[in-house]
Amino acid sequence: KLTRSTLARIALILVFVALILGAGLRLHRLAVETVDHNEIYVPGIQLPEDMSIPGPRLTFTGTITSAIAVECHPPGYYLLMLPWTRCFGTGPLALRLPSAIIDVATILLIYLIGAHLGLRTVGALGSFLWATAGLPVYLAREARMYPLACFLGVLATVLLVESYRKNRSYAQWVIGTYVITILAGLSTSHFFWAILITHMLYAQLGPKPPGRRAAPQAEWQLFMVAMASPLLAIATFQSGRPSYLSSDVWLSVEAYFRLLYVWSSSDILAVAPWVGLAASLGCVLLLVVGVLKLPRQTEVTNQTGPGCPRWLLYAAAALAFASIEAFAWITHREQSEFTWLEPRTGAIIACGAIPLLVLVVDFIVRRGLLADWLESRLGAPLGPTWLVVFLAVIPVGLLALISIAIPLLASRTVSIFGPYLMLIVSAGAVRLCRSHFARGVAVIFLLALNAAGFLEYREQPHSPTDYATLAARVAPKIETGDLWFVFRHWATSPIFYYLDPKAHTYVARDYAQILSKRPAARVWVLGFDELLPPARVMDPLNGHRRLLHVEARGIYADLYVPDSADATRRAEAGDNNIGLH
Repeated sequence: KLTRSTLARIALILVFVALILGAGLRLHRLAVETVDHNEIYVPGIQLPEDMSIPGPRLTFTGTITSAIAVECHPPGYYLLMLPWTRCFGTGPLALRLPSAIIDVATILLIYLIGAHLGLRTVGALGSFLWATAGLPVYLAREARMYPLACFLGVLATVLLVESYRKNRSYAQWVIGTYVITILAGLSTSHFFWAILITHMLYAQLGPKPPGRRAAPQAEWQLFMVAMASPLLAIATFQSGRPSYLSSDVWLSVEAYFRLLYVWSSSDILAVAPWVGLAASLGCVLLLVVGVLKLPRQTEVTNQTGPGCPRWLLYAAAALAFASIEAFAWITHREQSEFTWLEPRTGAIIACGAIPLLVLVVDFIVRRGLLADWLESRLGAPLGPTWLVVFLAVIPVGLLALISIAIPLLASRTVSIFGPYLMLIVSAGAVRLCRSHFARGVAVIFLLALNAAGFLEYREQPHSPTDYATLAARVAPKIETGDLWFVFRHWATSPIFYYLDPKAHTYVARDYAQILSKRPAARVWVLGFDELLPPARVMDPLNGHRRLLHVEARGIYADLYVPDSADATRRAEAGDNNIGLH
């Protein structure tokens, strides 16, 4: 029989292997894939004014206003990336390295959660699953906010568990760091609110300090809601844009419980759709076993750290209210630019009630009315293992309910809740029964499922549009004086990353007028397999002949020349036409 010390050593070895393997998978050939339209939003990239979406983001003020105006995310991630790109540049490796490093740190934090709960083996297996899972590896190789939001969520959970330890000065530092981490997470992703809501639920159901009616963590959480409520007004403003996410809630939830969208688009599901359902049911079984087998009470020493001072909460509520109403006035004044805004102006103004409502809830919490009501029905307070259980299920459930009206569920949006799912299914595998054989089968099932997911995501291209290859093929064909007809769209913006706007003449409006001034100019037109150049771009080229067609995956560029005898002879030669290699 394996002793506790032996299991601890095995767990540490597994975590070490997970860190090395996870780092290798995330850093291997990190700079090879093309920079796509999602990554072009990172600030510091030189983009032409009024031609790209987004426009150039070279200052902190411009980064904030641009993120709010043209995206569906808060600006926190971009504000962190601006000083990074100023120091290290905007090459593909520089853009993606922070996400990869942060996700490797998440691997370690997942183990730390298990260790804090006295479940080292469970934490080690959960960290290994995260290190080798297809979706986390895939997202960690992009310059996007999801790895950072995931890391901040796991860090906040570790800090919340740690804040219940008895040491007044130490608890003050932990709670202070917890507040900063939560506010950073809310500034990084709107989906982070589901984590805070779950933390608030646990603060009411968990242990209370002796002699107090409410946990200090609950008071600080209300402070964070008040402070961050302007971000909800921003989310309301941004929600007017059309959603490209699926409205099929059931399929998204089922795929989440299949270890983070394993086989989300695989040919396996097309041939045998029952395979995905069977895998999901297997994971749900391990999830249920993990919940049932986890200890109901984990030994916790109630800490005696101070709660949030009322004057600070009132100041935060007043500042948030003023900020929300000012934001509503500014956006309403500029509503001609935001065509979707008018039906939402009232909702943005109504968000000003959130910080005021926080004051009412704070009155109830400080008097212990909510805690007394919950305790009378629940009995003993819940141990911190339940916090992980709640985080594995409740956030996805909340998003699923909202997605009935506004689609929110997607692999990337639920990835920030994945570490807790990994921990609970790992607990189910480790504690399935006393039989080592059954445990081994369960662990092998998880590892095999994880490996299958990784293999599928490895086959998926980083971007369906290969801007880098197209730019490399076009560059030798460009001549001095060539014009580039582009149309302002998020899909066209990455071409400016590869073909320097300062070195080429781009035209995004008044195409016919500019062409009339340079009738002999050669004209390049950018197009996509699923997005053809609009008529306003092509109509001025009547009387021109297509000379070259250069293409790459999902994208192409056509060269048009005046229909002269010289152009005809060059076109008939046919030796300049290139395509996919």
